[in-house]
Amino acid sequence: MRKISKNQELTKLESEWKAHFDRFTAPEPSREKTLDLIEKIKSMEQEQSPVDLRKELETTQDNLSTRSKIVNMFLSQWNFYGTVSWG
Repeated sequence: MRKISKNQELTKLESEWKAHFDRFTAPEPSREKTLDLIEKIKSMEQEQSPVDLRKELETTQDNLSTRSKIVNMFLSQWNFYGTVSWG
């Protein structure tokens, strides 16, 4: 058995892979299909309503009990300046 040099081995692999890639062809989308895809994406975006985080926060805060509201108000002041003002 004779030794194959690295260059010969690389050349052989290169030609095998090149043959694989030469056979592959992808269909090019038509202009109509592209425009249809863009329209579908736009319609999907319009159907999904954006999330209003402020409204969700206000709803969550309104549903809290009075005790929870007082505790949250106290905790929101719990920093250096808030501690000085409480003291």
